Amino acid sequence: MHSILFTLILLLCSALLSCEEGSFLEEKPLKVHFLDVGQGLSVLFEYEGRFALWDTGPDSIGFVDTLKHYGVDSLDWVVLSHWHRDHVGGFLEFPSAIKNHELIVKKVFFTNDTAYGFVSDSVFSILDEFGLNNDTIYRGDSLFFASGWLFQILWPPKGVNLGGNASSGVLFIRDSLSKMLLMSDLETPQEDALLSLSPSLKTDLLQVGHHGSLNSNSMRFLSQILPSEAIISVGEGNSYHHPASGTLSKLYLIVGDSSYVHRTDLEGSLIWLWNKNIGFWIQ
Repeated sequence: MHSILFTLILLLCSALLSCEEGSFLEEKPLKVHFLDVGQGLSVLFEYEGRFALWDTGPDSIGFVDTLKHYGVDSLDWVVLSHWHRDHVGGFLEFPSAIKNHELIVKKVFFTNDTAYGFVSDSVFSILDEFGLNNDTIYRGDSLFFASGWLFQILWPPKGVNLGGNASSGVLFIRDSLSKMLLMSDLETPQEDALLSLSPSLKTDLLQVGHHGSLNSNSMRFLSQILPSEAIISVGEGNSYHHPASGTLSKLYLIVGDSSYVHRTDLEGSLIWLWNKNIGFWIQ
């Protein structure tokens, strides 16, 4: 859908001679990398040589080496959506990279996930050891990364104590034309609550909640937000049998074509290129 729109714009510009060659694409696109981290989630944002990160995948997979592969030596911010190890574990690999001046982390955000334990304790120890700037994020907060795009937190709301998947951060990204929605591991009761707070919520690209689990991605939720594409971050042959066949059936029905449902276990890391106010498409 987005690639068709982009092609039409190119043809229109060429036919009318109304824009100089390449002029409307002089600004570099926002790149959204859905990294293949196995059974986990990590989304790397890249814009004009700068980087930011939503979740870090599990530990013991060489996550820092993955960042090096993409040329990352500094992160404007890192958001840890909740304290589950498959979303936060990679952060535990950061200390050696920070000590060796291979990685600068400017700010760390996390939700008010009440399910504290080894992972959260380890993260807070790293924050203290290196004096990293950090803060809690709530619904209504915005993260600045690239001019012209709004990065807005939709969940969790302030003043509500939630733990585990229920506290998963939800990120909504939009410009004047297109929208992306990252659901982390949010499950059905909280999806319903989110729709109550944001009854007009729609998206073009959906990061499918909880790796495609049946505990998330209700038909009510999917039919409300109406994504035209979906991406599932999931590990090959995982023991949870994610994504669930029922979730895939619902997604195929909503997007209308199974080729618009992407999976990291089948396709590896995936990159969307997003030209401001023009559209985005998979690289």
